[in-house]
Amino acid sequence: MRAARTTQVVSPRVGAAILVIGCVTMHACNADAQEAYLTGGTLGIGPGVAINLGSHFGLRADIEGLGFDSSATVDGGRYEGRVKLLQGGLYADVFPFASSAFRLSAGVLINDDSFEGHAVPNALGNYVIGNTYVPAVGPAPEASITLPRAMPYIGLGYGHRRPVRGFGLAVDLGVAYGRPRVDYNVPSIYQLFATPQNIALEEQRLNDKVSGYRWYPVAQITLTYRF
Repeated sequence: MRAARTTQVVSPRVGAAILVIGCVTMHACNADAQEAYLTGGTLGIGPGVAINLGSHFGLRADIEGLGFDSSATVDGGRYEGRVKLLQGGLYADVFPFASSAFRLSAGVLINDDSFEGHAVPNALGNYVIGNTYVPAVGPAPEASITLPRAMPYIGLGYGHRRPVRGFGLAVDLGVAYGRPRVDYNVPSIYQLFATPQNIALEEQRLNDKVSGYRWYPVAQITLTYRF
């Protein structure tokens, strides 16, 4: 899929409980170990909280969101719609070196990421459904692509271990895994022109298109504040 126009941050829904868990955990720990942050990158933009558990371990929780228009071409057919990124993350950090903020991280993304799109007629006013062309005489066929609600994450980074109060920076590089799922909906009027085999073929082509997106790259840069 090709991004076209970035718009405003999506209002957080999924992952709100994660921040509550993080805040409760922070209050249960030493106040000197508390940190709040704002992160942005391939997951979107949003707030988070972090704590250090001794000199080698830490915990983090955050939520991010972003929405933008996007389009995709699938074997001659074109779809336009909107990508919505919305997820919360829970992470455990391991700092292998006592004198460094370098860390290894593992966790889970709890997400509501999706692409909601509709077919676009070609220059002749037809939709492509499988190996056939049907006239655009009604509502457009629609495709919805979603990721699993929970996706494991592994990565490395630097930061979230500032020894004194004040502002700092952190970076994260990693990958999350989740197999996309496609829901394809064809209005009944087009079933007069396209066979069930062609409808199934179009859905299979959509699945084949997104099957290579199981590994979600994560690159975030973060502004932190240690209390």
